[in-house]
Amino acid sequence: MPSKSPAQRRLMAAAAHSRSFAKKVGVPMSVAKKFNRADVKAKGRKRK
Repeated sequence: MPSKSPAQRRLMAAAAHSRSFAKKVGVPMSVAKKFNRADVKAKGRKRK
């Protein structure tokens, strides 16, 4: 499921790449990674 807003996209990307940030905001890292993958696919960009 892609993010609904640019702010949510940025939050999920940060949480997907930083375990401490994910814990701080209360988002499981696995959920953040799923959102981040969906956003990347929706934009048509390659994953790095």
